Amino acid sequence: MRLFVIFVLIAITFLAGCAQQTASPEMLVTRIVITTTPKPSQTASPTLTPSATPTPTPTLTPTPTAPSISMDGNPRAYTLFDPVLQSGAPCGWADTFDFPLDPPNGEGATGGRDFGTYRDRYEKYHAGEDWGLTSRNNFGKPVYSIGHGQVTYAQPLGWGADKGVVIIRHTFPDGSSILSFYGHLDPPSVTLREGDCVWRGDLVGQIGRPRTPPHLHFEVRLHLPYATGGGYWPSDPTRAGWLPPSITVNQTRLQVSPGAVWTNAAPLESSLPLGVVNENIFVAIEDGRLVGINLSTGDKSWSFVLSEYIKNALLDPGRGVLYLYDVVGGLRAFPLPVEGEPLPEELEPLWRRSLPPSGRIDLAPLPGGGVLVGHKNALSAFSPDGDLLWESEDDQYIENWALTADSLIFTTGDHTASLKIADTEGIITWIGTATGIPLTAGEQTWLYAEDGLYQLDVGAQSFTRVYALPAALLRRSTALPLSEGGIALVHTDIADRRLLVFDTRGNLQYEFSLPLTGELHLLEAARELYVLSQPTTSSSGSYKTIEVFRVDFEKESLFRLFEGSTRAFDFRDTWAISLGEQGILMNIGGCGRILLDPQAALRRMGQ
Repeated sequence: MRLFVIFVLIAITFLAGCAQQTASPEMLVTRIVITTTPKPSQTASPTLTPSATPTPTPTLTPTPTAPSISMDGNPRAYTLFDPVLQSGAPCGWADTFDFPLDPPNGEGATGGRDFGTYRDRYEKYHAGEDWGLTSRNNFGKPVYSIGHGQVTYAQPLGWGADKGVVIIRHTFPDGSSILSFYGHLDPPSVTLREGDCVWRGDLVGQIGRPRTPPHLHFEVRLHLPYATGGGYWPSDPTRAGWLPPSITVNQTRLQVSPGAVWTNAAPLESSLPLGVVNENIFVAIEDGRLVGINLSTGDKSWSFVLSEYIKNALLDPGRGVLYLYDVVGGLRAFPLPVEGEPLPEELEPLWRRSLPPSGRIDLAPLPGGGVLVGHKNALSAFSPDGDLLWESEDDQYIENWALTADSLIFTTGDHTASLKIADTEGIITWIGTATGIPLTAGEQTWLYAEDGLYQLDVGAQSFTRVYALPAALLRRSTALPLSEGGIALVHTDIADRRLLVFDTRGNLQYEFSLPLTGELHLLEAARELYVLSQPTTSSSGSYKTIEVFRVDFEKESLFRLFEGSTRAFDFRDTWAISLGEQGILMNIGGCGRILLDPQAALRRMGQ
């Protein structure tokens, strides 16, 4: 058997791909698909002639709105504990962290993005973050301790003209500790003294009037428990004992999340997930490097520098081969490291083919192995050995695709949308005006279109609409083939946002109206269905969350089992992948990575 996965980065918050999976580990938006044993490479053949298709007829008409589904679950409640005096922690252990303004989440505050920035005025790098509330007048606004801890420094004029400073040590159960720093406090409000114990959420002071407009200077550091420092450093502060404050708060929350198997506190500038090889190595392109991550520990197993900017990538885990398309116009096939064999110093391509570098580049797998490349005004099909199988002039890009044992089914966009079939011999234009998301579940092939769900007969090139839906814009992340057959959809129209589940014959099994806002995504792990939500949580846009809900069909409810957050500018490097029985792997842009065991989370929360 061969596994293929394709990844395409789009402007919305998650990576949007165009494939799907049946029972294998799957991307949140990009699906992993199973194919049969490769057929021998064949010579190119002409484009096939389209066949006529019957006109689809609607069957069922949905109600304007579906029955509502209830919501429950508060994972944060299972991370909160009152501090208890411990050996080495005279004020108790820190359980989790909150933000210093408008706790717990700082939704009504701005800040969390200027750590490490260079300031010309001081000719140094900012060792903290500047925080304020969304209201312009911050003077006198309360400042709170981010966690349980012991005060190590408290001076009403610790920064002189720049006002008061408080420093608190937070100790963790493993004996490690960090320091939180609160500067520019109004001197009369600094009533804490060295040695005092504080709880998470206790008042530290109020924002004062420094020489700059009133704001909070917030730091997290590993050193200087009894000294203020100057708030700036001549070089990268992370190399001198400071930590990025907001990232540290969010990463601490990840680490204590119910069901966390491991976390990786390494926020990245860019992260493109590719899939799993050798059953336990997760492959990704991160900050210009191709990396393999051990899923048992979260540690890197290998890492290679990529010399060119990558426009797209397609992984064949079964063969251990990665197809890369770079900006200089090259399609290259690389062998990935084999477990148990010595690591090469660098990866050498198995083959390379020159193609036009300009414009959008799409990659999709061919049945039996190989890759279909959509590039400037053309489609080119290559065998696993790099042989050109066929080419077809086409000014449309590959929008969404599904793979069967014998064919690649894909929809196109740009000009006249169409549904097409490709294999190693050529391409057929099936329906000249069709658009949507093709899906393969078990032995059935489906098309999720703007007006409903269609069942496709690939051999006969016919289709039947099995369920009509109000017109809506489609998102690949909201259409999911299920491991036991059938389809799950989240359909958002002008009147409703509904979850629909169909069996292998297209019969509607469940339909609920979802009380969720923002971007939604579907995942299946260990035969359980999950909805991932990116709700709009902050009027300032500074605080963003990702939530995971289990769908309980018997109770007709959504149970929230995970909540992660970030104060990064956007969610472009946020993604999730199902690892089947192992759980759900998530990367939260500007925060870090977590392997979540949903069943362990549910058990801890009494489900």
